Amino acid sequence: MINWRKIHRWVGLVIGIQVLLWIAGGVYMSAVPLNWVHGKHLISPPEALQPPVGQIVMNLDLSGYQSLNWIDRAGAPVLEAVNFDNEVVFLDPMSINPKPLEKLEKSVVQRLAGERYVGEGALETIEYLEVLPSEASGIQIPVYQVLFDDWCNTTFYMHPFSGKVLKVRSDIWRLFDIFWMLHIMDYETRDNFNNPLLIGSAVVALIFTVTGMMLVFTWISRYFRRRRQLA
Repeated sequence: MINWRKIHRWVGLVIGIQVLLWIAGGVYMSAVPLNWVHGKHLISPPEALQPPVGQIVMNLDLSGYQSLNWIDRAGAPVLEAVNFDNEVVFLDPMSINPKPLEKLEKSVVQRLAGERYVGEGALETIEYLEVLPSEASGIQIPVYQVLFDDWCNTTFYMHPFSGKVLKVRSDIWRLFDIFWMLHIMDYETRDNFNNPLLIGSAVVALIFTVTGMMLVFTWISRYFRRRRQLA
């Protein structure tokens, strides 16, 4: 006869902690709204840009660019242009032969970040980063990192030329990221949902669940058998 209790006990020793982490992570990830994780409650939406009249564009020599887009830069409309080397530059639309604009000064970034931030903290530090921390992966360098001293350590990652907020991070997101790492068991890139460690652990967890169910069925069977014997 198969000893389900013994199998369940030994499998539980192997997978028990990971199952606990899966459950704890599931509780956190389901309880916390995604808007909070993405920091949308910490930043106001950008104001709608009103592009200048087409007359200005007609005065520009834009033959060296394959695409153009109006954006807001510190309250003024500028052109986001992509040249034929696929490099993005920002141009002053008021000049006839526009040169790429320089990056924004820290004082301007401070003002822009303060205008967008809707939390209760104060701006703490601004750093110009040429190496991204892992929490800001996926955006182009360089960026401005703006830290606020609120309860969840809100961080804005801002484009140095346009002033656009590219990412918002906070301790809510950082804890979510830890649970996500533990959930998918990818401790390096945190994006591989099909790694062998996760698949193997899932198989062991399935065995743990099945043996637990067999114990329950065995207990129910014994319970009704005793009831019949006593009747």
